[in-house]
Amino acid sequence: MRLSVIGIVLWAAAALAADPAPELRDVDLAAVTFVNAAHVEKTAEGLIPLRFTPEALEAMSDGMRPIARMATGIELQLKGTIRVIEVTARCRFDDGFGVTAEWFRGPHKQLPTVAFVPGSREPQTFTYKSWGPVPETDVVRFVFPTHCELEILRVRVNADAKLEDRFEPYDYRQLPNALGKRWLVHGDSITQGANVSVPTMTWVDLTARRLGLKTVNLGIGGYGKAEPALAAAIAARDDFDILSLHIGTNALGDPGYPERLEGFLKTILAAHPTKPVVLASPILKFSKPGVPVWSLAGCREAMAAVAARLAKDHPNLVFQPGEELIRRASSLNSDLVHIPDQGAVEYAENLAPVLTRILSGQR
Repeated sequence: MRLSVIGIVLWAAAALAADPAPELRDVDLAAVTFVNAAHVEKTAEGLIPLRFTPEALEAMSDGMRPIARMATGIELQLKGTIRVIEVTARCRFDDGFGVTAEWFRGPHKQLPTVAFVPGSREPQTFTYKSWGPVPETDVVRFVFPTHCELEILRVRVNADAKLEDRFEPYDYRQLPNALGKRWLVHGDSITQGANVSVPTMTWVDLTARRLGLKTVNLGIGGYGKAEPALAAAIAARDDFDILSLHIGTNALGDPGYPERLEGFLKTILAAHPTKPVVLASPILKFSKPGVPVWSLAGCREAMAAVAARLAKDHPNLVFQPGEELIRRASSLNSDLVHIPDQGAVEYAENLAPVLTRILSGQR
């Protein structure tokens, strides 16, 4: 007998509802894999995975540090015969712009999407219940929100689960026809993921999935102004094959930005002389109240001039005009600066060919 789509959905829902709650057991947090965490900070009650090392955070300004502690791009991953996972976490700090988290089984999203309560510092528990034909031995991924500092308090799985102590964490290099490279990204709130609906809708994640890249997102909302502390943090890393910098929007009209940008790039290029570095100028193309058009043009021109000057000695430096990444006014948010989901899609569509050419050796 052939079932209709509605019949299948109703059958699946009934099966889930009829499934009794399994007995759960605690997972040792020290054994949990945190993908893209440069450091895991221990607290009295749990763990806080961070994108930056303590030394890098200490070098940042007081305003930058809380945003840099947000968990953009970090994932909690487990692998084994898992049917149920329960994660209890506390959002220690958020700005309300990205408080959703997601469950995945390998590359496959598991609904429903979950969300932290903005401003709440109370522990919240989120549950993954496996359903569908995807093998239960595939890696389970809890993708952190883009704009929360998240403290993991407890992780539980079905009592009979057999967890693998050592496994290859999932990333998009495992997709078919993947380019298979490591991509490090730094930028401001547009890069970090402000205003997109879920963490895997950032333009960074969309581009990485399209090309099959392992990505670390170091976007810091409100910054991306060629800060020396960020140059030092990036220069100290060696976990990437290509770096892209999407900065300048928060430096419009700043007369010191071009000189600071040159020093910023020199620090990175000196540490990574053979790796491709993409410098993208601000995407803002349409007028925004309070920001003179000339300041945008001046910023773009200054960035292009700095890149051209440095590229004479560093041919791996590539300048990418931001106006070629977002071309439609409808792709911008109502503030005419940030991008929602459809803007992130357009950004990824336009950036992907640029990265493909560079990674293929075609400048």
